[in-house]
Amino acid sequence: MAVTVTPRELIQAAYATSSKNQPGVIADEATELLGVVNRSLKALYHISVQFDPTYFGTSTSVADVTSTWTEPEDVGSIFFLEQDSNKKEVVVVLIEEQNAEPDTPAVYSLGRVLIAAAGGGQIPVGNITMYYTKEAADAANLDAALDALWDEAHDDLLIQELGLYLSIKDGRTEEFAGLISRRNAELARFIAKIETHYQTVRTQFPLRREIVAQSFVGPSDLLGGASIG
Repeated sequence: MAVTVTPRELIQAAYATSSKNQPGVIADEATELLGVVNRSLKALYHISVQFDPTYFGTSTSVADVTSTWTEPEDVGSIFFLEQDSNKKEVVVVLIEEQNAEPDTPAVYSLGRVLIAAAGGGQIPVGNITMYYTKEAADAANLDAALDALWDEAHDDLLIQELGLYLSIKDGRTEEFAGLISRRNAELARFIAKIETHYQTVRTQFPLRREIVAQSFVGPSDLLGGASIG
């Protein structure tokens, strides 16, 4: 289903989150609040990576240029690579451990470019298709639709985030707790849907998509009011 909601519609709905909101007075809609919508949408796509990287996923075939493959500009998080020629998986290894997968085509990443791993037994050849969570595209103006992969069932999350932003900017401290609670309730609903979207996925390797990281940024940390929640 085509995404039709616009920043203007979300902003107008956000004014109703408090009787103290003054449309067009607290923040400029065409610049400041448009920016809040775009940044919030990007944050939600980033949050989705921790729960289901395919939810806002897409794929692109990338040309082989002297054994290097440049990531598309809208990459948020890559979760699978395969050679176009034979559909064989290409794995990512550390630059300092290029021989980590001697029996599998391997690449390492440097500056958002994938480079054939010299120490591996197999060198990827030809185009590689990258499957990835995309970076949400910015709405160009107040009347442009949001990113084509956005799930409009969660428009209320963006509305509550905008309402919280307006309250914080206006210094209405008495509202913070209530607005954060309503925003976080919508955030929990968003996450609950993403992490249970497919319940019948079968995997050969149970931890295939285990994310290796030093730490996680909490979902609410990527949105407004993290320091006052």
